[in-house]
Amino acid sequence: MKTAWRIGILTATGMGLGTWVKLRFSRKDDCGCSNEKQEVHPDRIKKLIGQAKQAGVPPEEPSHDWLANLKSAIAPSLLDRKEQFLQNLARWGTREGIIEVSDLLHPKRLYDKLKTIREGRIESLGTPSNLKMLDSYLRDLERWGTKEGIIDVSNDEDVKKKKKKLLKSISRQGKSVTKRYLKAKKKEFQKQGKKVDTKEQLLNALQKDYEVTQINIRNISAKERIVSLWEANRSIAVSPPNPTDVEDHKVTGKLVVSNTIHPQGMVVNPANQFTYIANQLSNNVSVVSTEGQLIRLVQLEPSNFPGFNSPVAIAVNTKLGSDNYGKVYVIGSVSNTLSIIDLNFKVSQTLAVGVRPLSIAFNPVNEKLYVSNYVGNSVSVIDSNTLQQEVIKTGTHPLGVGVNTRSGEVFIANSADNSISIFDKDNLAVTQIENVGQKPSNIAYHPGTQEMFVVSTNSNEVIPINAGNYQKGLPVAVGNNPYEIVYNKNNDFIYVASRDDDKVTVIAPNKTVRAILDLGAINNGFAINQTSNVLFTSSTSTGFINVIGYKEQSSSVIVDEGFEEKRRDFQHNPVVVKHVRFILSGNERFNVMRLTESNSTGNSTIRTISFSDYRSPQNIQNVSEVNGLEGAVIDGSNGWGFKIAPNQTITMMVYYRQFDMYNLLPETSRKSMGVEMSKGVSRNLSDPHSNYNPIT
Repeated sequence: MKTAWRIGILTATGMGLGTWVKLRFSRKDDCGCSNEKQEVHPDRIKKLIGQAKQAGVPPEEPSHDWLANLKSAIAPSLLDRKEQFLQNLARWGTREGIIEVSDLLHPKRLYDKLKTIREGRIESLGTPSNLKMLDSYLRDLERWGTKEGIIDVSNDEDVKKKKKKLLKSISRQGKSVTKRYLKAKKKEFQKQGKKVDTKEQLLNALQKDYEVTQINIRNISAKERIVSLWEANRSIAVSPPNPTDVEDHKVTGKLVVSNTIHPQGMVVNPANQFTYIANQLSNNVSVVSTEGQLIRLVQLEPSNFPGFNSPVAIAVNTKLGSDNYGKVYVIGSVSNTLSIIDLNFKVSQTLAVGVRPLSIAFNPVNEKLYVSNYVGNSVSVIDSNTLQQEVIKTGTHPLGVGVNTRSGEVFIANSADNSISIFDKDNLAVTQIENVGQKPSNIAYHPGTQEMFVVSTNSNEVIPINAGNYQKGLPVAVGNNPYEIVYNKNNDFIYVASRDDDKVTVIAPNKTVRAILDLGAINNGFAINQTSNVLFTSSTSTGFINVIGYKEQSSSVIVDEGFEEKRRDFQHNPVVVKHVRFILSGNERFNVMRLTESNSTGNSTIRTISFSDYRSPQNIQNVSEVNGLEGAVIDGSNGWGFKIAPNQTITMMVYYRQFDMYNLLPETSRKSMGVEMSKGVSRNLSDPHSNYNPIT
């Protein structure tokens, strides 16, 4: 009877390269019957190897001597492999050099460890399965530095990719939680004899009994507003302020710049969106970002002693397409100079002007600069391209300069004789308007009404002048000791800053006072970033630069106080909507609702629901019964958007069922709550026979 021999190998791999090997021999006869098995201990293998060295050639019949000869043949190549392994590990551990994440993987320590392993255990690696494992091990080690593959021990991966990976992981966990819950509920319903074969049937079974919440939204303004509900993950306001919501202005930041004293005039540069502030007693100019961060401090000459240059007013070239677009012009009221700052924050040139210059304006129509010389009773007109100058005579003690940006005409406020001198774009005198308040100081042009608004400092009023026929309008009362005035194109309003009471009076186009604001201390500096709608004011007494923006929520749209609490609750314990009833005051109906769903990576999908299909058959009330929202989920990532008419109130009745996410999460996520739980998923979910219902 002919006998076939097989060698079986069982391995149990531990730490390091050490392997405990058992060789099992089984003999199978021609009939297929197995004979007895014999295990060989590694010490026995070592002894057999010694016998093989004396035997020479393996015998024809399989025997233990044959195995010894086999080991004898393998051993030399195995030892060569060991040496090659150590060399490769020492040289090529990883691309960047070996990553020391454990003692074993350090080449020196690994070599020392291998030296202590008995020769018999090393040779046992010669079995086919161990050779295969060793090859895989070496490949992983050569490429990644560990046998398990790459270990992220550095922070060289792009932050956004890491965040995206984390968010995807969170999304998968959320889907897994929902899937486990639905699976458990499906089993529960099936035991109750309910038909839940399809997803729609399962959702219908979940939505038998519903809770209801009421939300009231009021628009007290005369304008249509956009409303956004839910979306707690984005922390968006229900209705952010519009630019016309000036009562919602607030100081969002205060900036104190070191090495600056007595901040005065300021201007926003449209070329880089930075605000330039003239610091009178430190002879320098601060350059500030929209967020209120200092970008650069530009030193002016002479800088030997405080106030020798004394910069007080500043202007910028706003002519888009001009070679000088974005250049900033600063006047020194003591040095009687005009300093030009380029976009690299360098003073490129310094020019001499008249005596005691106090104000400057840029005319985009003819690209000329107008500098009022208070003591010289004149205005220096400088061509921004050629830098050639011309001097024109004005009234007594000229202060502010206003430019009609449509016609190019220039209005000069003569503070001592209460008059306004007007020149055309070619510097020819047009006319002079007398009796313009008491001490006219500054002028701003309103392009919408085509009027020049003149600040009368000593009479605490603003006087509008028609830019076409030069007729004065009725004065508008403002705060005490007004000085600075600016036009805001974002809301078409005029802002007037008063120095004695630190108030800002906002004047609407119809010349009525829209609001009186308290925005911190104000002196001679006032500017508006027309792009971001951020305001800047300066205070010479405190040295503060106030950054003024808007509140998060408009005061014109009022929502129930409990809404924020509901939104946070729904963010952490999502709800499934069954039905929504909209009750609107007045005759105005809204036609479309926008549903936004944002995923974990930040991408959004938007769908719309037309309300024309959900009109109430009753004509008495403006009611919409919206069934199209059935199945919609309200959580932190989903939102509803719609418009509310002026002076309208909307009442929403939302019928829903809510997930209790606390009882859906794996218990490892709830250990910090101090609740004794079972391992893994909650007992309530893992036990299909539980009576617990995780939907409250």
